[in-house]
Amino acid sequence: MKHHNILLPLTASFMALSLTAGAAGVAPTIELTAVPRCGEGPNRTGTIAGNTSGAEQGTHRLVIFAGTDRWYVQPYSAAPFTAIGRDGQWRTHTHLGHQYAAVLVTTGYTPPASTFALPQVGDGVLAVEVISCEDSQ
Repeated sequence: MKHHNILLPLTASFMALSLTAGAAGVAPTIELTAVPRCGEGPNRTGTIAGNTSGAEQGTHRLVIFAGTDRWYVQPYSAAPFTAIGRDGQWRTHTHLGHQYAAVLVTTGYTPPASTFALPQVGDGVLAVEVISCEDSQ
């Protein structure tokens, strides 16, 4: 009987560890489904949209960047975050660029207003998806 008492806690611990590792092993992803045309300028805008998979509503959000001579956070540096719907879909306005990036981040992440290099996965960044507007035509 002592063997049964030892096996039960070990089995429960192993099952809990397996479930935790499985959930943590799923990397979130971003898919861009609508990308604006190429362009530049402070008054030229378009709509960018997409889907996320593995993102947690309320815990994760998106930062959109438009790339020209550098990457600029969108739609404005004062409003850098795009909410993700319950179904994983998102949509926002962006100033035009030659490339666009969607960056999935945790709520503690603070994006730069502009940058020469996009953030990489790690330190609050969960996924990065980049597309050239030529690639989306």
